[in-house]
Amino acid sequence: MKIYLKEVKKVYPELQIINYNPNVYFEDFNHDSRVKINNSLFIPIVGDKFDGHEFVQDAFENGSVISLFQKDRIVSKNFKEPIIIVEDIQEGLEKLVSLMRSKIEVPVIGITGSTGKTTTREMVASILSQKGKILRSDRNFNTLWGNAQVISKYNDHKYVVLEIGMDRKGEIELQCSALKPDLGILLNVGYVHAEKLEGIEGVYQEKKELAEYLLKNNKPVFLNVDDSRVARIKEMDGEIHTFGEQSSEFKIENISITQKGTYFEFLYKGELYCVNLKIFGKGYAYNAIASIALCHNLGFSVKECIEGLEKFNGFYGRFEVKKLNNQTTLINDAYNANPTSMIMALETFSSIWGDSKLRKILVLGDMKELGVVASEKHKEIGNIVKGMKANKVFYIGEYFKDFQVGENCNNLDNLYDCLKSELGKHPNSVVLFKASNSMGLDTVIDRL
Repeated sequence: MKIYLKEVKKVYPELQIINYNPNVYFEDFNHDSRVKINNSLFIPIVGDKFDGHEFVQDAFENGSVISLFQKDRIVSKNFKEPIIIVEDIQEGLEKLVSLMRSKIEVPVIGITGSTGKTTTREMVASILSQKGKILRSDRNFNTLWGNAQVISKYNDHKYVVLEIGMDRKGEIELQCSALKPDLGILLNVGYVHAEKLEGIEGVYQEKKELAEYLLKNNKPVFLNVDDSRVARIKEMDGEIHTFGEQSSEFKIENISITQKGTYFEFLYKGELYCVNLKIFGKGYAYNAIASIALCHNLGFSVKECIEGLEKFNGFYGRFEVKKLNNQTTLINDAYNANPTSMIMALETFSSIWGDSKLRKILVLGDMKELGVVASEKHKEIGNIVKGMKANKVFYIGEYFKDFQVGENCNNLDNLYDCLKSELGKHPNSVVLFKASNSMGLDTVIDRL
């Protein structure tokens, strides 16, 4: 999608543009000067330890044709390409994303929550794709600059499905202002990014910005009322739809997990429906019912919603069951971790293999960005593990001092050696891998 400088100047006449050329346009966004993206607008992100303004020339040499530039940074080079001067990079980006968003006339869906955004995005897309082409990220993009890249690919899609995340105060409000979702889902509130937002209440205040934007603009929001914080929002005015095991519009019943997948029933308008998912975990019932509620609002029958969901096969790193050989089963749930998803993984593992004759091995690691509750939450997970029927537990990370269960591995090489030795002696095993992505457990799985 092309955005010409003459459009930028018309919509935002207050912006100063150096080397202005009305016929220059961008059709993509780039925040990494090392990556070649032709006809892109460069976003010089300012971080704690870096400043993207230092790499503007590199970005131009790598395909960018325009760059943002923060007003308090000095334009020290004689750039030939257009430079858009902004008070703040994020706010400047919000203006340009909003301009691009104004050209999209199909429903834009926003999904937020501490856990399950990506799975819900893919479930929603699985349903909607039955009736048209879906625009969504093929990566874990949930920031403003990431979603900017997503919507820049718009080309006659029928629906746009976006994750709206945050790691700092005000980010979801900024994204809503730019992306202007037409309807959205609020899944849950957990301790992810709590260290930057003064605890879980701060996380809630940020997450509910999506609901507040939608309700203020007379647009529907879909809420998990089993989450006590999310449930507060149902008292607001506006079009609110609810789901969960508690009394709700879409009421979940009878969740069960087997080696074939996750089964659940739900009650809607007095009729009972059954869903068979090919993925494993109680939490996936919530992702699925949220997807059904939203897509039904978009005109899909409940039957069509269920059919779309039952085609969904999951994806890498989310309780992905792999066979190492005829005897050993590996469960890769190492895409990421927080207290909610860690408990879900352990409960799912126990539900399926708790009474199995297979030897049960847990490979766990740190949950990052929990702030002041990190020690407490790792201790809680350790206590849960103590009550499980695990034959062996390996742990990697600094929070073993709180976890205090099993064998502490110093690094990934040590973990790999210990695990390979263990499986050599006991190949008839099932192994669960779960930790924050930065712990690198996926590399151990790949080596195995």
